[in-house]
Amino acid sequence: MNIRKSIAIALFLLLFLLSSCKESPAPGEGVQTSPETEAPETEAITEAETEAETFAPLPEVDPDLREPTQNEEALAIIEFQYEKACAARDMAYGLAPGIDTSSPVYDEVGDVYFPVVDNTERPELDGGSINTFSALEKYINSIFDAPIARDLIRTASIRYKDIDGALCRKAEETPPEGDGTEEIVPPEEVIAEIISSDFFLTLFSDHLFRYTEFRHIKNLYYSSIPPESTEKTEYIDYVFENTGDAWLWTVFPLD
Repeated sequence: MNIRKSIAIALFLLLFLLSSCKESPAPGEGVQTSPETEAPETEAITEAETEAETFAPLPEVDPDLREPTQNEEALAIIEFQYEKACAARDMAYGLAPGIDTSSPVYDEVGDVYFPVVDNTERPELDGGSINTFSALEKYINSIFDAPIARDLIRTASIRYKDIDGALCRKAEETPPEGDGTEEIVPPEEVIAEIISSDFFLTLFSDHLFRYTEFRHIKNLYYSSIPPESTEKTEYIDYVFENTGDAWLWTVFPLD
């Protein structure tokens, strides 16, 4: 019995040693790299290169260079939008629309106003006209970006108000008459006289138009010494841009 037991144990140990002595694969031998192992590094490089190309800085443009861009369709668009913006600006300054001077009305402090007459059907007001101050605000906001619109609405609030539910414009004040003996003293500042002004399209794309004014100006200097005149030229840019919500004037000098 002991002999059979010893033989069984010996056979068991022999089989164990044989199985342990099988060669293990060499480092790296027989090991396959899965696609998931290499893909992240390759994709990361590709995305980084693509992003670098996408956000590469644009070439700088000389801010003093304004060359006319020849495109009749784009020019017609910007001319129409510029004229509409000028009319809205003039409206805020009290130059338009018309007023009914034959029917004066008075506000709570007795100031004289005239009813505004606007018979234009405006798409920006859903076909309505400018007959209340809120309508005037809405119209200005439909043309200019917020900072410009705020300045114009603030200016308009000095000249316009609703009286009895209708938009009215304040009567122009008549300056007091003098006896004609007052001495006229020229201001100690530069007064610019525009000799000529030309407009042309200088840039346009699917999201931006730049309309540029080229001015030839004469500056008159008043002081205690004899006045002298100098002439100069300058460019003034007006930018009509897609802001994401609407096409608005984002640059429109008001002075």
